[in-house]
Amino acid sequence: YKAIQNAVRAVCMGGGPLVSGPVTELSVELIEFSCEQGTSLNLISYAARECLVRTLLKSELRLSEPVMKVEIKLSEEYVELVLADLAKNRRAVVKRVVTDARASYLEAEVPLEHLLEYSNVVRGLTSGYGDYSSRFLAYKQVAMEHQKTIMDRNQG
Repeated sequence: YKAIQNAVRAVCMGGGPLVSGPVTELSVELIEFSCEQGTSLNLISYAARECLVRTLLKSELRLSEPVMKVEIKLSEEYVELVLADLAKNRRAVVKRVVTDARASYLEAEVPLEHLLEYSNVVRGLTSGYGDYSSRFLAYKQVAMEHQKTIMDRNQG
């Protein structure tokens, strides 16, 4: 039934029950369906959507977020300051810190939402001497303590 497929597609593509974002890694199997002849397609679609949303809310849904690979080149004197900012303000996972005769290099994984205006922050923390770049790494599950914060922020 097209109405049921459309309802599932609508929930998965942007009507997810947590933050109205897409639902991924979901498999839906319709085992049985019946209705009276003449039942409107809108009613069937609405019932299918409600059924799926209620089922999803009973499951252990987890949010995912885009995570970026961040690389920072800076003077050794600023390493501790930048590391403190990454740990305290950015939910970063520092992967590597290397220092050679010319500079220090930091590599970290940081949720995208914490990188807005980050190039300005790096310049400020390093007195203009830090060089920052980032690229998409992967979507990763949000820790449960942060998931509630994100959900509250999106509902408020």
